[in-house]
Amino acid sequence: MSLSVGIDIVENDRIRNLIEKQGSRFLQRHFDPVEIVYCNGKSKPYLHFAGRFAAKEAIYKALKLDPRSWFPWREISI
Repeated sequence: MSLSVGIDIVENDRIRNLIEKQGSRFLQRHFDPVEIVYCNGKSKPYLHFAGRFAAKEAIYKALKLDPRSWFPWREISI
C-alpha cells in the first residue's frame, strides 16, 4: 500500500455552520464520544472540531480512502 503526505485546511466557519445546522447528527457522524466531550469543553468548540475534521480528512486522503466509503469518520480518533 502506498501512502501520501499532505495538508488539509478546513474553514472554521464551515464547521461552525454544520454544527449549528445539524447539531448532534453531524457530531456523532464524524467524531467519537471522547472527541465530542473534549471539544465541547472548550470555549470555542467549533475550532477544535474543525482541527480534528481537517486531520481526519488528511488521513482519508493519505490512505486513499473515499470519504463516502464504508469507513466511518468516527473510527479515526484525533
